[in-house]
Amino acid sequence: MPTENKPSELHTEVKRYRFKGAAGEYVYAGDFDRVTAEREALQLRLNAADQRIDELTKPQGEQVAYMPVERCYDVRAKMIIAFNEARKSGGDLDDALDAAYKSALRFSQNPLAAEQHDRSPEDYAIEHAEYMAKSADDVLAKFQVYGLALLAVDEGVDDGEDELLENIGSARGDLQESLVDLRSMVYEFRKRAAKSR
Repeated sequence: MPTENKPSELHTEVKRYRFKGAAGEYVYAGDFDRVTAEREALQLRLNAADQRIDELTKPQGEQVAYMPVERCYDVRAKMIIAFNEARKSGGDLDDALDAAYKSALRFSQNPLAAEQHDRSPEDYAIEHAEYMAKSADDVLAKFQVYGLALLAVDEGVDDGEDELLENIGSARGDLQESLVDLRSMVYEFRKRAAKSR
């Protein structure tokens, strides 16, 4: 006659029995089948709910192009080859990245979009001058903040020495960042101008 044993924590829904003289624990088949059926039914409901959520949250109008993994590796390899060839031929990093991008468009199954033609040098110069003017205004504003922080130290404002030094360091860092941005814009403009000549 089997004696009922306490169910383990992992299998609380299933009764476990221990038989005298038999090694190991046994699960009553009816309990096992019932729990298995409940879990399968729950899994089916969860799968249906997941599918419904996916249908409801799918962005409308977004088109996705799937590509086999092997094809993806081919496109990526061709991008790397185009990048390396552009670098070997004396191009800078921008030229190499452009070559890789154009290669991806050319060899992918569904090109992302037709590539736009380059703007005229005059249009580019006007647009770049506007960006440089904004960057120069930013540099001037940060320079004024830096000057005010230095002036506060000279006048001996009672904000505390640590806070004044922190303000100066922060203003100096912001000013240096904006100067680097302005320098990079000037460099890009000169590089583009040299290419168009």
